[in-house]
Amino acid sequence: MKSHTTALALGLLALLTATACTTTSPSVEDTSDTEGTEAVVEEGNTAQPETAVTPDNPDAVESETSDDAVAAQSNTSVSAGVALASDGVILVVNDTGSTRSLPFGTELSTTVEILTNIWGEPSSISEDVLCEPRNQSFDAVMWDNGVIIDGLDDEFVGWRTQDDNATTMNGIRVGTSLTELKGSYGEVKVFEDSLGIGFSTSEADAGIEGQLSSTAEDAVVTYLSAGEQCVYR
Repeated sequence: MKSHTTALALGLLALLTATACTTTSPSVEDTSDTEGTEAVVEEGNTAQPETAVTPDNPDAVESETSDDAVAAQSNTSVSAGVALASDGVILVVNDTGSTRSLPFGTELSTTVEILTNIWGEPSSISEDVLCEPRNQSFDAVMWDNGVIIDGLDDEFVGWRTQDDNATTMNGIRVGTSLTELKGSYGEVKVFEDSLGIGFSTSEADAGIEGQLSSTAEDAVVTYLSAGEQCVYR
């Protein structure tokens, strides 16, 4: 499963780079409504390579997936945005509005490479930080937009943020009100723990979680996360 997810992610990196490099929009399946694609963060600059991918040159797409091509792509900014999701993050190709999922379970190094292609170099990287409650060591990579992704056993397992730069596809971000949360997700579980007032959009572990300023309907989100983190509750 891990190798399959990583292969898909590498193909996604090639697709994003190819999309940014073509002079005409490529034929890609639009997997989302274009409405809501404003909920992304930190666009990159479109780069122009020496050889464009065109229908007359189909081998260019396949060659992008080689190890050398992937390494070269790490130095290329692409015209895409990133939206937060309950199962990872969603990459949005700006020219077409098409979306591709970058799910939890993707190899951490591949995830960092793809996000660095869009957001630029990380502002901080922490490796093998012991999480005492779980007796496991996490990695954490942070960008200037305030998004932190968490890694465990070399896999992308979670994200978190206290900054209002990053949003979900439906516009949920730090600063969103509890009323807006309920409007987007329906039932929202609100609870108190050692961290303060928490919320979850799902009874299962697959929802978006975070912290609120209070339990009132006009309370706002102060922290947003999904997946696994080292959290003391």
